[in-house]
Amino acid sequence: MGLVNFNQLYKTVSFVLCLPCLAFAQEKSTVKFENVDIQESCYILSALDVPQFERDKGKPFLEGEFVLGDNAAYDNFQNTMRSARNMACKEVKFPQIDFTRKTILGNLASGSCAARGFEKSVLRDDSNKEIYYSVKVINSNIDACSGPGLESLNLIAVPKIQKNYKVVFSPAHSDHSAYQQYGCENGKMVARDWNGNIVQPRNISPAGGGVFGVQMDCDGTMIEKMPMAEKKLLIDSGAMNIPPPCPEGTTLDGAYCKKN
Repeated sequence: MGLVNFNQLYKTVSFVLCLPCLAFAQEKSTVKFENVDIQESCYILSALDVPQFERDKGKPFLEGEFVLGDNAAYDNFQNTMRSARNMACKEVKFPQIDFTRKTILGNLASGSCAARGFEKSVLRDDSNKEIYYSVKVINSNIDACSGPGLESLNLIAVPKIQKNYKVVFSPAHSDHSAYQQYGCENGKMVARDWNGNIVQPRNISPAGGGVFGVQMDCDGTMIEKMPMAEKKLLIDSGAMNIPPPCPEGTTLDGAYCKKN
């Protein structure tokens, strides 16, 4: 019986055992992308976050996640964006895109006043014919802040995506169960959900929609509905802006602004 080369045997066994590991590692590959600059400061992005019952009436809207693969889709996107243009910008321009070589992806994300940017990642899974586009908020290392939060469509251009591939977005934007919108109807302020049903107003706004426990009378008077301790917690965490003083015609009564 010949001598066994244990070193070679170890390498062979290790290679065979790690074949599944190699397959798993190659399952998803990183996709290079380019940021698409459309001067987002020229648009009121929140104006395009339109609930279903207003979409049904024909109001312009933009999905939280979208794929633009040709000039027609890009033109429609531009027209929708122009409907939410900030009047401070006299003119807006969109970059030229060669859709024979590229596809545009958009993934709307928002952060608190502590947010300083967004981390984007694109992966390709050829075995399942899927493209994964994820966005994470990058927060500043601060204990508290106040002021408006950061919001972006996170537009990027990637190599042309084949029609038989599916794009998966993270975080997903399909859950609208937390959405609320206030409106004045028949002299009374009401809250409606994504489908237009009248619902009980929330005390604390969920991420991406609703109000922070603040209601407005139909005459424009603000009425506070949130205890001070709860409000301070939200302000300190950066999830809520510091509210203005009580409006004219009202006085501060404990934790609330009440009509005189």
